[in-house]
Amino acid sequence: MGCLFSFFFRPTASADIVETPRQVFSWEKEDRQAIRKEDFILDKLKNEIIYRLSGSINGQQFIVQNCDNCTVYVFDHTGQIQIDDCTNCRILIGPVHGSVFIRDSTNCILATVCQQFRTRDCRDLYVYLSCTSQPIIESSHNIKFGCLTLNYDKLAEQYKLADINPWNNTWGNIHDFTTIPGGNNYSLLDQNENLFKHLPIPIDPSCSHMNINDNMETSVTPFTYGELYRHRNEERCLVVFFQNSNADSCARELILMAKQSEIVLVQTKYFLINEMSASRLFSGNTTYNSLVTKGPVIGLEFAGTNCIQICQQLLNNLIKLKYQNLSHFISQSATDANEQLQKFYNFANNERMTATGVSSIDKNASPGDQQRLNEGNGNDYEDKIVQEFSHLLEKSKQLFNGLRDLPQYGHKQWQPYFGRTFDVYTKLWKFQQQHRVLLDKKYNLKRWQIGEIASKIGQLYYHFYIRTSETNYLNEAFAFYSAIRTRAYYSKVNREEKPDLMVKKLRYYARFIVVCLLLKKTKIMRELVCELNRQIDEYVKAYDPDDSLEWQLVLNEISTFIDVDNQLNIDHIPITLSYRLTNSLVPPLPIGSEKILSNIQLYTVEEILIIGNYQDQIKFSERFKNDMKSLSITCSLCLWNGLFKDYEEHLKTTHTNPACEFCGEKFDSKIRLDEHKQKLCTKIIVPCALKEYGCSNSVCRAQLQDHYLSYSHQKTLASIMHRFASRTTNDQHEQGSGMDVDVGQSAPSSITTTTNENVRPQMQEVYETINILTNETQTLSDHTQYLSSESIRLQSSTESVTQELSSLKLSIQERNSFLNDVKPNQNIVQENVTTLKPKTDNMQYASYDGTLIWKITNFHEKMMDAQSERQTSIYSPPFYSSSTGYKMRARLYLNGDGNARRTHMSLFFVLMRGPNDAILKFPFNYKVTFCLYDQTPQQRHIIDSFRPDVRSSSFQRPRSEMNIASGIPKFFPLTMIQQEGNPYVRDDTMFIKVMVGFAEMPKTVLPYALSLNPGLPTNVQQYIIKQEIERTAQTQTLQQHLATNQ
Repeated sequence: MGCLFSFFFRPTASADIVETPRQVFSWEKEDRQAIRKEDFILDKLKNEIIYRLSGSINGQQFIVQNCDNCTVYVFDHTGQIQIDDCTNCRILIGPVHGSVFIRDSTNCILATVCQQFRTRDCRDLYVYLSCTSQPIIESSHNIKFGCLTLNYDKLAEQYKLADINPWNNTWGNIHDFTTIPGGNNYSLLDQNENLFKHLPIPIDPSCSHMNINDNMETSVTPFTYGELYRHRNEERCLVVFFQNSNADSCARELILMAKQSEIVLVQTKYFLINEMSASRLFSGNTTYNSLVTKGPVIGLEFAGTNCIQICQQLLNNLIKLKYQNLSHFISQSATDANEQLQKFYNFANNERMTATGVSSIDKNASPGDQQRLNEGNGNDYEDKIVQEFSHLLEKSKQLFNGLRDLPQYGHKQWQPYFGRTFDVYTKLWKFQQQHRVLLDKKYNLKRWQIGEIASKIGQLYYHFYIRTSETNYLNEAFAFYSAIRTRAYYSKVNREEKPDLMVKKLRYYARFIVVCLLLKKTKIMRELVCELNRQIDEYVKAYDPDDSLEWQLVLNEISTFIDVDNQLNIDHIPITLSYRLTNSLVPPLPIGSEKILSNIQLYTVEEILIIGNYQDQIKFSERFKNDMKSLSITCSLCLWNGLFKDYEEHLKTTHTNPACEFCGEKFDSKIRLDEHKQKLCTKIIVPCALKEYGCSNSVCRAQLQDHYLSYSHQKTLASIMHRFASRTTNDQHEQGSGMDVDVGQSAPSSITTTTNENVRPQMQEVYETINILTNETQTLSDHTQYLSSESIRLQSSTESVTQELSSLKLSIQERNSFLNDVKPNQNIVQENVTTLKPKTDNMQYASYDGTLIWKITNFHEKMMDAQSERQTSIYSPPFYSSSTGYKMRARLYLNGDGNARRTHMSLFFVLMRGPNDAILKFPFNYKVTFCLYDQTPQQRHIIDSFRPDVRSSSFQRPRSEMNIASGIPKFFPLTMIQQEGNPYVRDDTMFIKVMVGFAEMPKTVLPYALSLNPGLPTNVQQYIIKQEIERTAQTQTLQQHLATNQ
């Protein structure tokens, strides 16, 4: 069976050990003098802001621990992130090649891009995430996940350095190891919960050139709704782009255009698909089989009303205008789309192999091998996966067996070997996770095999703890062992025919118990001991009875060790001591203890108690316990006499604790049971105290007080008082007649008379008391009769009220039924009101003559929103060319758009879908003029015009709510509009006029037309403009005539 508890022994301190083993970090794997450990660990910081710019981490491990109210920005790619014991912190981390592990943290905000994400023992977190694998939470509560949208200079390059593809993001597909009934430990944030709404934007001058933003339109990882939209019943569409240098750009443009058409992006995938899968996915169409061999594909899932039709139209426009050579696939019907999406995700999960090299085969393969892999069919690929798994499995076993030969001291000798073993097991674990479905099918991978890999990793962490004394490694071992138990990897081992598998399972339990002992996880440890006991019984029955003694010995040693390490209890109250006891602090002995301890040698407290390093570690010394065992005692439950050491066995085998036959309460001695029944038991039947005087009732002790107030008991009490009063009166008469006696009896009579005279006042008081009690008894009797009649009246009233309540209940049910019928109509009305409100608001400003004067209030607030990218653009109310004409609006980017961002205001014209588009002429080719009003008497308006490009999709007949905006990107410089006291913004308000030239107007007249008083009626303005046009024409004619005459 081998040694279960000490695979390696902890090295002892000696003079030849040069350096103490310690935890190894990634930056210490090579001898690099220029790297300082302090640059990669943030420890015990408070109220600080920390920046790490590009090139400062460069793929190394990064640790944040024991920080409070700190803000951390890491704008670089890292190898692995570990966050421990942080509170009220805000952390942004660039792409991570490995995993992000956060534990024991509270009320923090985290934003990151990574391969794996995991939390443990955390609560109240905001997590903005882009993760290529399923995020995992364990023993955590109130974790809010959001899709990370982020961009800054060099971020796309860092994605590649971290081997992360932005099209693979499963941020919302959370796996919770510790679920709660009827709820979740996590929730998902919607698209309105932007990153920089919770995390402050960096303001340090060193970041000013990085263009940091959380704009969805420029984010490296596209924003996906994921599980937020997964269960909505709306039309779906699958779009696949085949390998091409323009596939990424086309996919991003399609996403932006779809968003403007109110079509949402649900999920994206990037993976290599083989020809067989392509044939199944594309319904046998072999046209795509040759395309998939060129490389990975990009898949997009869209959803929304008329999703397929809109996506087809948008994609066709893109292909015609910019991407003629790009091959693609798009769903043709809703039924086909649902089936295709299901197949697509199945292939993506089973055969995912990203071009950035997530698969270890891709990483380790030569260029020739990579080409053969890409060109091979599905079976070749599956065979290569199985071969790679077998290779990793065999290599890991060889390395693990070699650990036994390592020296027990000198970390330079054993550390490199440990590092290689860790790396191989890490690759093996990730590889089986990535290809689990395929390995189940082709390799027949069993759950116990996965459990064995996890167990070996747990052993590695445990051995590293033994050599370094770092508790972090022991916690990691506990995490892997707990996962094996939680996921029941060894649950089916009993059904296997090989007994050595069952032995592995028993050894796993023994190792897990040792780790729990070291971590003082008492509850889990006791559960494991019970489980190990059951597993040993099953093993002995099914396989080898001869091993029973050896395994029972192990189990007994564990149980003995647990039982010995108990707390000190005084009067059943546990006492926890954090200091050494002295004679002045000895608890006093209870009365009678002197006799018990008379046969024992007197000890000091220090000799009796042994106190450990922890506050709750205290136990009796072995010497004191041996003397206690030699005491002679008598059983409190029977007549047994013997030694104290045999008393526990006597209690188990001879009798059990006696219980009261009336209430069932158990006692540790018969004496206490008798005392309980005589004085305390509330359920025992006892006679009335006036039984001898005529009250023969026997009642439960708990009801005695009620009996004393009853009519029968009061009647008995009154009768007793009357008899006592009569007897006293007779005694008085007898004493009065005794006064007439002869002289011979004078001496005794005088004594009696004196005594009676002394007693008479006392008797008078007794008579008065008896009369009072008699009257009170009669009063009580009257009250009892009154209460009885009142009870009958109340009972009648109760029945009446019950009937009324039943009637009311029926009425309420009828009313609820009516309200339930009304509620759907009310919801419909509410939806209609909600829909009509924006239309009504727009109608207030509706214009039907092709012109719009747009009043923009709260200008500075809107400008700040644009600069912080909370809302980059605003729309004007719609206006019309006529009552049956074109529907239009303007779109303004206050902080600029595209190349004009942060330099100019961008003003665009938007053609909207109108009710009469079917009879209108398209493309729209009328001149559009914008005018920014100068609100001072100088009237130096800013005027600019453009004529539509009829080839652009922006001016074709709208197929969605709005076409893509088009206009003048550099309409007006921001330096002028941001000047204090500029003439274009007054009272925090700006005016813009949009005028569509359906009738051609000379350029020379345009400034005059725009300078007219907007308050004049439209027909008056048109008349004045017409007069000005005629006057200008006459002037020009006259000038030409004069020029000719000269």
